[in-house]
Amino acid sequence: MEGVHERDQTTLPECVEHFGQVLSETKKTILHVKGHLTKAVDETRKLDVAKLKKEHRESVLTKSKYIFMKNPENLTEKQVPKLQELLGYNLRIVRAYLMKEEFERFWQYKSPCRAGKFLHDWCVRTMRSKIEPMKKFVGTIRNHHDLLLNWFKSKGTFERHRRGFQQQSEIDRQKRLRLRLK
Repeated sequence: MEGVHERDQTTLPECVEHFGQVLSETKKTILHVKGHLTKAVDETRKLDVAKLKKEHRESVLTKSKYIFMKNPENLTEKQVPKLQELLGYNLRIVRAYLMKEEFERFWQYKSPCRAGKFLHDWCVRTMRSKIEPMKKFVGTIRNHHDLLLNWFKSKGTFERHRRGFQQQSEIDRQKRLRLRLK
């Protein structure tokens, strides 16, 4: 095609494929971190169930496993009132669940600096909670702190490149249209 560089035609699909792979890796990272956090919450629930069983109050947490593992918007109609009831108890699982929900804010940050501050503050508060499975999760987060913040840096780079490729794609489309009209 005249007027459209050979380089532009081959580079764009290759870059789109590359960024598709980057996005896939990013999703895997998020799911991996969320999986570890959910596991810590479930281990906390098991500790509370054992403690309540010794006190002969195990019915408090009956049928609550998936309530604490699900995102609030995915709860069934029966689970919503049960969660509201459970949130009234002063149990480690309730505190762990609230920490898990608060951690979701981490993924919304745009700035690596602000995300780092949030992560640091969240880790300090979680360590003070004295909930062992959550403290273990904090250890994992601290070991991978730089990698998590790199996710934010790459997210910003990805967005800038994506916008640039969209603009380049539009320019190429307009060039092809002008060539057809000649």
